[in-house]
Amino acid sequence: MTNLAKRDDVLSWDPFRELDVFSSRLSRLFGGGELRAMPMADWTPRANIHETPEAYEIQAELPQVKKEDVKVTFENGVLTLSGERKYEKKEGGGQKPLRVESAYGSFMRAFSMPEDADAEKVDARFENGMLNVKIARMPNKKPPAAKTITVK
Repeated sequence: MTNLAKRDDVLSWDPFRELDVFSSRLSRLFGGGELRAMPMADWTPRANIHETPEAYEIQAELPQVKKEDVKVTFENGVLTLSGERKYEKKEGGGQKPLRVESAYGSFMRAFSMPEDADAEKVDARFENGMLNVKIARMPNKKPPAAKTITVK
């Protein structure tokens, strides 16, 4: 059975809704409660991460998202980008959507940052659908070096 979500007179397939339905059925089958551990995002923005000697830079593609619908947090070494892309139905002009492939709804991306990322020096800028976050590196603190662990 295909699970179609109806959004403003447009049918679109929602794989996450199918996963929720499957999870609920599986849970009922084994007599448990809901299996949901954390809210799922409706879509995931693409991101690029760069490193310079002075900072870490993350660029996330957020087309059709408004600046006021974006939230950036940095807590316990984790940078989190979250927000929502809203579907705006166009009225008038005889325009009716026949197919909508763009994902709408909430999004979230979380990035574990190295130990030398300075939580006090984070700069976030949003322009033309791109979120640019720059996290300064602490000059005297270096991330731990890679180490090979012997398996016993």
